[in-house]
Amino acid sequence: FFREYWGQGYATEAARACISLGFDAFQLKEIVGRAMQENTASVAVLEKIGLKFSNAYRVEEREWLRYVVQAGEWER
Repeated sequence: FFREYWGQGYATEAARACISLGFDAFQLKEIVGRAMQENTASVAVLEKIGLKFSNAYRVEEREWLRYVVQAGEWER
C-alpha cells in the first residue's frame, strides 16, 4: 500500500478476505503468513486476523516470523 493509506485498516481487511477465501472457497486446511521481524505493522496484522506465531527463521541475513492458522481455529 502507498504510505498515505497505512494505518487505515486496508491490510487487515484484505488479509481477512484472503483467509476467508482460502478456507471457504478453496477448502484449505492451513494458512501461513510471514513477515520480516522488523515490520511490526505486518506482524500486528497477522496477529489481529487470528494467526498464531509458529517460528522465526533467517533468510539472507533477515529475521522472518512465521504465523499459522488452521481452518477449524480461525474466527471470523
